[in-house]
Amino acid sequence: MKGIFSGMMALAVALSASSVAAPASDHAEKGVNAFRVCYASSVPKGMTGAPELTIKVVVDNQPEKKATGKGMVSWGSVGPSFEPIDVEIEGPWYFMCTMESCAIRFDFSSAPGAKGLEGMLVAPNWGSPGKFKYQFEGGSGEVEQDAAVCN
Repeated sequence: MKGIFSGMMALAVALSASSVAAPASDHAEKGVNAFRVCYASSVPKGMTGAPELTIKVVVDNQPEKKATGKGMVSWGSVGPSFEPIDVEIEGPWYFMCTMESCAIRFDFSSAPGAKGLEGMLVAPNWGSPGKFKYQFEGGSGEVEQDAAVCN
């Protein structure tokens, strides 16, 4: 009976890890429970003039809940006057639940001295579509957009 329970627990852990995202091999070798995720602005077709944000991060579960990676902002409609932002980002992430649902929140910002990018991603879980709320250097204030999972 103990062997069956252990086997079921191992299967549950494996299924939950595989349903979120692919493991980050460089972090897995260090014994840290980490995985990679990518999110991009989901701008409806025909809606020109909106900036687009893409974040690609490695999410660490232990010892602290932190994600690090790249944040990229492009804004094609403003022409050559806007130079795309491509900066290292990092920040803490949180998992919150209510009686009705659960969600993750990732607060990200660029390093001091780099082009400014800061904001948050909120989604039901890592690897699920969510919402961006962010601002960036050269922008005209806070932007709220749907965030889709990318490769």
